[in-house]
Amino acid sequence: MAFSEVTNQSYFSRIGSAFKGIIFGGLLFLIAFPLQFWNEGRAVRRIKTLAEGRGAVIGDVSVDSIDSSNDGKLVHMIGLATAEGTLTDQKFAVSVDNALKLQRSVEMYQWHEDVETKTRKKTGGGKTTEKTYSYYKDWSSQAIDSSSFHSRSKSEVGNGNPPMPYRSDIQTAKRIDLGAYHLNDSLASMINNYEDLNVEDRLESLPEEIRSVANTHNGGFYVGENPGEPRIGDLRINFSVVHPTSVSIISEQTGETFRPYTAKSVSGSIERLEVGNHGVAEMFKHMEDENTAMTWLLRLAGLALMTVGIGLILNPLVVLADVIPFLGGIVGAGTWFIAFLLGAFFSFATISIAWVFYRPAWGIALAIIAAIFGYLVYSRTKKATKVNLQTDDGIPVVG
Repeated sequence: MAFSEVTNQSYFSRIGSAFKGIIFGGLLFLIAFPLQFWNEGRAVRRIKTLAEGRGAVIGDVSVDSIDSSNDGKLVHMIGLATAEGTLTDQKFAVSVDNALKLQRSVEMYQWHEDVETKTRKKTGGGKTTEKTYSYYKDWSSQAIDSSSFHSRSKSEVGNGNPPMPYRSDIQTAKRIDLGAYHLNDSLASMINNYEDLNVEDRLESLPEEIRSVANTHNGGFYVGENPGEPRIGDLRINFSVVHPTSVSIISEQTGETFRPYTAKSVSGSIERLEVGNHGVAEMFKHMEDENTAMTWLLRLAGLALMTVGIGLILNPLVVLADVIPFLGGIVGAGTWFIAFLLGAFFSFATISIAWVFYRPAWGIALAIIAAIFGYLVYSRTKKATKVNLQTDDGIPVVG
């Protein structure tokens, strides 16, 4: 089920849009600088925070009794996380005793809209854009607003998607104990080792308004006529639970509970919970690896912002050359290559300045790399200028 919509943009309209894009490109370019600088500072602070934590942590503290001498100190504990009482999903009357968490997952069979865009440049600099709108039915845990679909979609999807009557939800025990201690909310939120909970035997316990339209299917509830042939608006409702489980934590002890440890030497904090038995060294290694991954992710994001920003700033040159599509393609490829080199240059320059500020030795090394990228951009630009510069009789100037 699909239809297409074709629009045309004139050459002069494209030129106008390209020049407007310079402003947006400039904003992206400028945003990348503080992002990269902040990221390097964040990475160094995290490294120093974890280094301080490694030296300060008291390992393998017993959870059997409260040791007040550890108040205000960073501790590492391994024990069984438990809870008392009953967790109940009120809407579906599903209860579990002594569970840490009870999760309800709801999916509704809905219409989805997929948009595929194809563009084609025309001789003379114009551009044709074809958008193909296709519609299909599938399950989704998020409500899809079909009123945002294309105005012509009604012939494809009819009345669209109905409102989603129930949403996913999580119940958490009011108190989760770790031996003689109890976990604070932030540590409790890190326990997510859910197991499927079969509720097929609880159909008769459902409230009447749900039981009258519900069946059981694959361990959960199904609201609709036939799970094998779902219709728009049908629901799949499943439950999962976190039972008492072994956990390892690194946090600051405060009385019988915990709070994030605040580093003394730098602005930073440490609070960690992992399911299972994990030693101090292993848990710090995990935090260090996460910091490295985040650092490189934000570095690449900064590089992408700079490259796209510079590309948009240079884009009017591409559009001007698009009067001949083949020529525009060549200019576009060269422009984006230059944009990448410039983006890499400014990225390394920003990172090196940040590291000169935070870690001088590394900053100098990065400055050298930035200089190399700068030289590549300069030499490539100079070479292109010499090749394109011609005398009056059309003979290229050499040297």
